[in-house]
Amino acid sequence: MGELKLFQHNGKINEIIAQEEGIAMASEAMITVSKDEIEQARKLSELKYELDVQSIISWSNKEAKAEGHAEGQKNERQLVLDLIASGKTVQEIEAILKEEQNKL
Repeated sequence: MGELKLFQHNGKINEIIAQEEGIAMASEAMITVSKDEIEQARKLSELKYELDVQSIISWSNKEAKAEGHAEGQKNERQLVLDLIASGKTVQEIEAILKEEQNKL
């Protein structure tokens, strides 16, 4: 009868060991998933950073073009005023402006 109890205990011990191994495997799988999720989040963060930088560069370029265009218009107006003040005719002013635009 003592052997039967020992055998029953061994069965329980083996069952507990099997459960512990299952828990260990599940835990290892969760750690792996967590590492994968961390890596995915890191990659997404890098991509977002790159997109943010590109957006800032694009915005800066648009602003610079707008400022350059406004400055160019201001310079052209001043040139016309200077040419009028110097006594140039409309035809001469048009020719000078056309020449200036061809330089660009």
